[in-house]
Amino acid sequence: RILLEALPMEDAGIRWHGAVASHFPPAFRAFLEANGVHADNYSVEDVPRYIRVNPRSALTQEEVERQLPQSEPVGWLPGYYRLPADVKIAACDAYRRGDLYGIDLASGAAVAALGVLPGEAVLDMCCAPGAKLCALADALQLSGSVTGVDVSEERLAAARTLCRKYGITNARLYLADATAFAEPPPLTLPSSDEDSLTRHSAPASASSSSSASASASSSSASA
Repeated sequence: RILLEALPMEDAGIRWHGAVASHFPPAFRAFLEANGVHADNYSVEDVPRYIRVNPRSALTQEEVERQLPQSEPVGWLPGYYRLPADVKIAACDAYRRGDLYGIDLASGAAVAALGVLPGEAVLDMCCAPGAKLCALADALQLSGSVTGVDVSEERLAAARTLCRKYGITNARLYLADATAFAEPPPLTLPSSDEDSLTRHSAPASASSSSSASASASSSSASA
């Protein structure tokens, strides 16, 4: 918008694409050109927000649309819905119950592209605030394991809260530098009798070392 206002009104629309591109670093412009991406993709002002349905929920599309009338299904990503940016979901009953996740569409697309299968072990580096980590855990059908690593204790706490809210039982969280992380996948997988991934780790603290682990959920048991 700042770039647009700086242009003469009579030719602002014509010059918009060129103005945006000219303010990008040369390396980024070269990347866009090499990948066939138009610079005017970055002129979007009203970016929608997205939600996805908890796969363990009985929530139907009709119920989603009743509670959030402005929602629209994302055709190429089942279970995801588009909302105007100004729609608040905090007051939505389905969201409060944990039937809906707030998530960035790019995170959802990354999980879908990865194509994880139940029983696999997945490493999510820079996992906070946790929406993608929860989506990975759901894609694994709460089997296998997803190990989340983040260097920020505050953001990792947000991921832990999200895991607790949505009952994610096959995740473990580590306060660590992902570039130096070398913890192997867990040997024991969670089952209906023993959620091993949520029992063996202690919550991270300010004094934790870079390899200290943080529990993904409480014993009773996603940003």
